[in-house]
Amino acid sequence: MSTPRRLATWVVLDGKAYGPHSDLTPEQAARITNPLAWGDDPPPPDTTAATSSGPGPSTMFHTGGDEPADPHPAAQMAPPRAGRGSSVEAWQAFAAAHDVDIPPGADRAAIIAACEHAGLLDPSAD
Repeated sequence: MSTPRRLATWVVLDGKAYGPHSDLTPEQAARITNPLAWGDDPPPPDTTAATSSGPGPSTMFHTGGDEPADPHPAAQMAPPRAGRGSSVEAWQAFAAAHDVDIPPGADRAAIIAACEHAGLLDPSAD
């Protein structure tokens, strides 16, 4: 039996966030098609992007379904809970992007708890 793959970053599937410590079903894992979500080497650059009239390839995490990926990655991926990038401001932006009500003056722990209560985060993930 092989070891299941682990995500390298946070992604959102059907409105629920999954990260490096999340246990994914094989069906969920199959829906995450961006190699950067898994920490794999990025695909080679698209050489046709320079000659096309549109933008180059997207690095957005495709979560399947009929809705296009949100063009604002910050609205999809939760900030780290500690360390670099885990500021109160980053968590306030994440909560606001997901319409989570937070009280004025809330610290990072309170904002994270509110996001967990809203079902955006796995409370057991660190």
